[in-house]
Formats: sequence, C-alpha cells, structure tokens
Amino acid sequence: MSRFLLSFCGLLIAIGVCGSAIAQEDTGAEKATGDKHASATDDAIAEIEAAVESYLNSFRAKDVDALVKHWTAEGVYVNRTSEERTAGHADLRAQFEQHFSSDVAFELDLQTESIDLVSPNVAIERGLATVLVEQAESIQMTYQVVYLKQEGRWLIDRVTEEEIERTPEGILQLQRLEWLVGDWVDADEQTAVEFTCDWTENKSYLYRKYKVISEGDVDSSGLQIIGWNAATKEINSWLFDSDGGFVKGIWLERDGRWTVSSVATLNNGSQGSFVSVYTPQDDGTYRWKKINRVLDGTLLPSLDETVVRPR
Repeated sequence: MSRFLLSFCGLLIAIGVCGSAIAQEDTGAEKATGDKHASATDDAIAEIEAAVESYLNSFRAKDVDALVKHWTAEGVYVNRTSEERTAGHADLRAQFEQHFSSDVAFELDLQTESIDLVSPNVAIERGLATVLVEQAESIQMTYQVVYLKQEGRWLIDRVTEEEIERTPEGILQLQRLEWLVGDWVDADEQTAVEFTCDWTENKSYLYRKYKVISEGDVDSSGLQIIGWNAATKEINSWLFDSDGGFVKGIWLERDGRWTVSSVATLNNGSQGSFVSVYTPQDDGTYRWKKINRVLDGTLLPSLDETVVRPR
C-alpha cells in the first residue's frame, strides 16, 4: 500500500474537527457586521463538518465513486517529502481502488492545529496526522487541506503533506547515556584508567576506548561498543580487551542509577560475571563500582566505589 494511501485517505476523515468561530468585538454598528461574519463562519464550518461526515461514511463503505465525488475535478494530492503527486478523478480513483484491494489495516490519530476561512468559498485546515499500520512503525505527517465551495458543496481541492523525520528508537534510547560522552580518568596513586567516549558517525552507537596506565606504562586497553537491541528492547554493550577477552553487558536505568549486568570470557577460556553500577553526579562526574563478581564459580570481593572525573 502506498504512503499516499496511508496519509490522505485518513486525513480527510477528520478535516471537520476544527476550531471555533472568529470572535468579533460587539460595539455599535460593528456588532451586526461581526455577528453576520461569525454566523457565516459557523455555517461554513458546519457545512465542512457535514462534508467530512459524508466522506467518512463513504470511506467506511469502501464506496470509491462517492469518495471521488468529494474532490474537485482538478483535485491534487502532494507529498512534499517524496514529491509524489496524484491529480484528477481518474488517478484518485485508481489510488482508492488499490487501497481497498489491500488487506493491510491502518488507523489514524489526527490533531487539528488550525482552520481558516480564507473567503466565503475557500477554507484551509492544518494539522498533524499519525498513521498506525499493523506490524509497522507509525508515521507522522504535517498536512494542509484546501477546500473549495462549488455549487453549494465543499470539495477537497488540494491535500499537501510532509512526513516528519523520526529519530530512530535506538538513538533516542542511547541519548540517555549522553553523560558518558567525553574524556575521563579514574586514578589513584599507583594506577590510572583513562576513558574516551563518543558517538559513531550516525549516532546509532556509543563507543568507549580505555587504557590502564601503571607507572607510566599502558598495561592493557580495550574498546566497548554500546547500542540498542531492537529485538529485546534493551541497551547492550560489547567490550573487547587487548588481552583477547570480551564482555557482554545489559544496561538498565532506575532512579538515576545505571546497572550493567555483564558476562565475561577471558582469553584463557575462564568464565565470569559481575555488575557495574554507574551514578551520574550533578558536578559533572560519575561514581562507579563493581559488585557481584564471580569467576569460574568463585565469588570475588567487590571493587569499592570510585569517582570518575573529566580530564
């Protein structure tokens, strides 16, 4: 089913849900003119609402002939994003017939932002449409619909829409870890661990590089990749160290604290697990500790909490 059908077919269903009449100041001779204008506006809105209700009934009945008659002969649909354009009754009919021959179901959530009566015979409605398609992500569009009044009927003359570019869910989830980005150091008198964290080019992943420095020499280093697992709806990480070991982690946030439950495989085949706890601080640092450490079935002592600072 084309995106054309996911959008304008439903947009027209709710065009009539719109704002109130234009208020006029009731003073002297202007009051009669104001009342007359407000009444005309109310009448036009009521007529548009009736036209929309008629359109909706035709759509539910899958009555292509009736649907096409709701458009002017030169009626045009334009998608600014794809530059798709459909004009005239013949093309509109073909699109409706194609739509009704499909088994794909969809729903619409529409939010009217404004409606303007430009003249006694022209009305414009603007809003936001969310199209919900079965087994697919929703699509959001801004839209504008122009109505013309011809021979006593409000007809659809033009539908223009533009799809809103949606930020992928994975990027939105990873943005919660924005506080990791930067250059960091965790040091005591003997050892320093330096971290550098940044986004990949398309922001689908975070990467963290680290190195452990002791007495001026690099003892070990590694790379960690953090990404969104769309299948499990979790943030996962994969760490590879310079000794040949690797660690897989699952990140969970609760009350401002992040826990990373990890399973490790060392370069000699030993298996281990542990939980890292990260707590971002208001002063731009974060606290880190490692608990529940197990190596080949043996419980190891936890590592005390330290403060990781920008460097």
